[in-house]
Amino acid sequence: MAYPALCRHPLHNMPWSDEKLKQVIAQYTPVLHLHHKERYLPCTVEWYLQRSQLWHVDALDEKVSACL
Repeated sequence: MAYPALCRHPLHNMPWSDEKLKQVIAQYTPVLHLHHKERYLPCTVEWYLQRSQLWHVDALDEKVSACL
């Protein structure tokens, strides 16, 4: 399966084979090195959103309410 390029690049019409895509991802994937005493570790977007709430502040009345 070939994957389309994600941006407008001169090579954006070039088809990517699965093997080539895996090679490029392996070469350019960022590596995150954390300090061994780091307390705040990365989380997934899903984990973060499940534990998040959206709040609305009415500047005129100074009322705070949760958006559902």
